[in-house]
Amino acid sequence: MAKQPVPGTVKTRLCPPLTPLAAAELYGAFLRDTVLNVSGIRDADCFVAYDPETAGDFFSRMAPERVRCIAQGDGDLGGKLSGISERLFSMGYGKVILMGSDTPHLPAECLTKALRRLDFRDVVLGPCDDGGYYLIGSRQHLPALFSDMPWSTSRVCSMTLERTRGKGLSGYLLPVWYDLDTIEDVRRLAADMASYSGVYQFTCPRTERAIAGLGEVLGAGSHTEETTRPKE
Repeated sequence: MAKQPVPGTVKTRLCPPLTPLAAAELYGAFLRDTVLNVSGIRDADCFVAYDPETAGDFFSRMAPERVRCIAQGDGDLGGKLSGISERLFSMGYGKVILMGSDTPHLPAECLTKALRRLDFRDVVLGPCDDGGYYLIGSRQHLPALFSDMPWSTSRVCSMTLERTRGKGLSGYLLPVWYDLDTIEDVRRLAADMASYSGVYQFTCPRTERAIAGLGEVLGAGSHTEETTRPKE
């Protein structure tokens, strides 16, 4: 799920301290790293579901040749997620994983693990430590997991898991991770990348360069908590 990186329409929670242009450029790095990471997963087809409707040419030029670009369609976030899920399952896929474009630093093993777990579980969730999720995977179209959901709250992941079990379906939680919504999240990633140099590999070179280019903007109030590894 991706948006065209137009200043003033993406990552507005980073402004200030970032300008709308800087936030859009940073998100553009997130987007490109995410697409390349996902498109590198073996034995899986990759789609970019884009917004707005007019962004088809941009995404067709940006995405690698093996990546298919489709419009997200109308509606709120839940409606768009449900619509994309329904569309992909109608194409004959037996597993569908939906994720955003603001976790370019997600280790590739989380994606391959999600695919493997869907051999045995009906729903797989990648929980964020703020209570949301960074991905959702399933073996069938489940519109109830997307409708009337309190998006952007700490209840999203837990409610999705409750609804899954309420339908008699099995669920599985991947390692906890974090997405990049606020300037503190970006500072956290900057600290993680510095701490894991030579130890833990982040496959997000564009994001790393973009964050390095922010310089003093990230200096004040730098993230000082422990750096993060995926937590089971």
